[in-house]
Amino acid sequence: MIRDAAGVAQRLAEWLASTLPGTDAVEIQSVTIPKQGFSNETWSVEAITRAGSVISNRDFVVRVQPESSRLFLEADVMLQWRMMTAMERHGVPTPPLVAADPDGTVVGMPMFVMDKVGGRIPSDLPPYNLVGWMTELPPTQRFAVWENGLSALAEIHRVDWRTSCRFLDDPSRGEPGLDQYLHWIEQWHDTARAERDVPLLAAAVRQLRATAPTRPALGVVWGDARPGNIIYADDLRVAAVLDWEMAALAPAEVDLAWWLFMDRFYSEGFETETLPGLPTRDETVRTYERFAQRSIEDLPYYELLAATRMAIIVSRSTASHVRAGRLDQSTTMDLANPAMRIVAELMGVDVPDLSSDFVAIIRAVTQQRA
Repeated sequence: MIRDAAGVAQRLAEWLASTLPGTDAVEIQSVTIPKQGFSNETWSVEAITRAGSVISNRDFVVRVQPESSRLFLEADVMLQWRMMTAMERHGVPTPPLVAADPDGTVVGMPMFVMDKVGGRIPSDLPPYNLVGWMTELPPTQRFAVWENGLSALAEIHRVDWRTSCRFLDDPSRGEPGLDQYLHWIEQWHDTARAERDVPLLAAAVRQLRATAPTRPALGVVWGDARPGNIIYADDLRVAAVLDWEMAALAPAEVDLAWWLFMDRFYSEGFETETLPGLPTRDETVRTYERFAQRSIEDLPYYELLAATRMAIIVSRSTASHVRAGRLDQSTTMDLANPAMRIVAELMGVDVPDLSSDFVAIIRAVTQQRA
């Protein structure tokens, strides 16, 4: 894959000029290519486009498929393109799509281009409870951020997958919905277990299969539902929903439980308190139910599923750190982290103390990005 900024700029300029309707020329002013991401790469591009006598400044965001997936089971950047295309048709706010190169002819890997959306995103690392514009808002406005995000989440769940997202159905993994979703979790865990075997995590995966709700609802789930994947406008309305790489067919509770888990992770996991004004777990559930106009079912089950998902991610991250020599093979980070603590709590077993390696990494990341 081409990664040098000059080479990328030249190829993008030629491709966009030939792809954008009515465009005579494109001049790339700058390309910012950060280090490779976990599930995709995100490049920032400043450009000038010319269409006849009309000259425009445009800021693009390019999502590129990574050459390897370090944390997730699989990476398909074009899934994001298809999801945003479907969501746009249903009024879910997403970044305006510009062009796609599914064959990887431009930079050597599949990619797509979208317009940059202005606004603010709650911080992930360090989390919004510690730094950033969320800390500067009054409590009522923090609640508005939460409420508007949950409203968008409910809107996503109203999309009929049969008319818009049939591409999410993967019969090789079983029946559409929770059955396929659990099969994906099991495959993902098998990949992680090949490097780092965590018995409690394996037990959680087995329990999820054995205790799965018998008649769960079926619909589209965003997959990575959390405030850090939302661009908020100045008035705190949702300007765009981002990061659709884990979209799937599953009950809506999958998304809500992930939202709840990530909020808990960004407080307990970073040894900090939730900001005043942000709703409690029960308040979040009631707010979502009001927007969705239905009751949530079997939430403790889906909270275990969410914690298990994150525990698999931490397990794969631990293996990556060990391979790179940043952690010793004897590390307990995959056994004793915030996700595994929640897994243990929900399964009624002893809750482990946090691994010193996990604490050190989190503190280092927090200090570096503060």
